[in-house]
Amino acid sequence: MDDDSKPIVILVSGMPASGKSTLAKQLAAELGVPFFTKDDFKEVLFDAGGYVEESMDEPTSERFGAQAIALLFDIAQRLIESSVSVVLEANFRADLTAAEIEPIRARATVRQVICRVPVPEIVERFEARQDEDERHPVHAGVDDVDQLVVDLERKDYGPIPRLPMLVVDTSEGFDPPLAEIARFCSEG
Repeated sequence: MDDDSKPIVILVSGMPASGKSTLAKQLAAELGVPFFTKDDFKEVLFDAGGYVEESMDEPTSERFGAQAIALLFDIAQRLIESSVSVVLEANFRADLTAAEIEPIRARATVRQVICRVPVPEIVERFEARQDEDERHPVHAGVDDVDQLVVDLERKDYGPIPRLPMLVVDTSEGFDPPLAEIARFCSEG
């Protein structure tokens, strides 16, 4: 990334289980910038607060998610004050993020990368996560697949209005490929 230009904030977004974390990590490495994820912050908040798995339900998990998003935007503000670009990953809700991103847009170039896969594949990925039982307890599990599909359709995961956007199919790798995604993101 060009050191003489405004810092770039890249929002990697999409539905849960759409490949956002995998893409964000690889994209940040390709661009040589730090990246932060909503889920990492949720896990830190849960652990630091001394919560127990039995206390976690979907509404509580969503509250942790809102706090984690606030931390993502605070980190981004601090980094752009130091002219540092950053990749932020979350299942950003378009309706909420449009207002939250405005102070950042005034001081940085913002790009959004939307990860997309068909809903049946998201359901498969969720089921695989539950079978593996490796998820942190802050991520409340969804036992009812029909409810998962309703929730996915009910929540607006993007795109965020007025931001340049690239849609990436993450069904099998990245389409377009990582180099093309990086080129889109680094255009200041």
